[in-house]
Amino acid sequence: MGLVSAIAERPRLRAAVSHLGAGYIRLVRATGSWQVDNLDIPQSFWDCKAPFIGAFWHARLLMMPTNWRRDVKMNMLIAARGADTELIVDIIARFGQASIRGSALHGGHDATRAMVKVLRAGEYTAITPDGPHGPAMRAKRGIIDLARLAQVPILPTSYSARPRRRLAGWDGTVIPYPFGRGVINWGAPIEVPRDADEDTIETKRLELEQSLIRLTQEADRLCGVDDTDPRDARRHRANESASAFWSTSSSMPPPAATSTFGSTTPRRLPGTKPSTSPSIFSDRAKRFPLPTTCATRSCPVRSPPENSACAKAAAMPTSAPTIGPWRAS
Repeated sequence: MGLVSAIAERPRLRAAVSHLGAGYIRLVRATGSWQVDNLDIPQSFWDCKAPFIGAFWHARLLMMPTNWRRDVKMNMLIAARGADTELIVDIIARFGQASIRGSALHGGHDATRAMVKVLRAGEYTAITPDGPHGPAMRAKRGIIDLARLAQVPILPTSYSARPRRRLAGWDGTVIPYPFGRGVINWGAPIEVPRDADEDTIETKRLELEQSLIRLTQEADRLCGVDDTDPRDARRHRANESASAFWSTSSSMPPPAATSTFGSTTPRRLPGTKPSTSPSIFSDRAKRFPLPTTCATRSCPVRSPPENSACAKAAAMPTSAPTIGPWRAS
């Protein structure tokens, strides 16, 4: 049983952890210098009590409860099921927000009906269009279908922060640190016609995806970071790990890009002594050199010239040494 599962199965411990999680989010927002761009876009909807669907990437979920006006209820779609999901639901509830279970992004009819009912009642919803399992930063069409059925616009939003940590999951969740700098930005509304056909739905899906990518890249740029795509973040972590490894292993030469057959200089690990035993590949290369082309047009094995490499190879004993489970040929 994992740690998160153990916490989720104990109600008191789960309540304490969710309380700490919500407290950490409030601490990050209160102690950091946060800039909010285009806040007038959602404010105009909130002031008129006009419902909309908030859309943000799964990796930018953590700070979203603080991106919502306190007197406005948000219903967040929670599609995944698991111990960590239960903690997310509890943390969202600490901010006075509700959650809807199911997957409107994958044809979940119950969740879709619940979301449409909430939107038609004048409330607001929020969805991660690349959740619950990715691929990261690729919008699914479920949110477009929901906007078409409910006839409400989609408002994309994102955030970034520095310093921060990115988790090693499929989405590279961004965890801001306290006393840092943060940027929250909102994008223009995206409306879907009621009679939208398949081509229009795909066009709107791409419009939402590109808008979220632009907002996220802009927020990252203002914070001075350049790993918007989680694949870039993984490459950065791999490069940092490799640099740290080679800096602490100065006695170890960098690995060669390619290996040559018959090399007598095997690669060594840090802290090990060079081997004095001959390489089996080197021994094989010495005893069985590759034959060269004969001067005659006939088969080199049947009638090779006396001084050719083929003749020398043919004159060698046929009992070849065994190399591991194979036999040298």
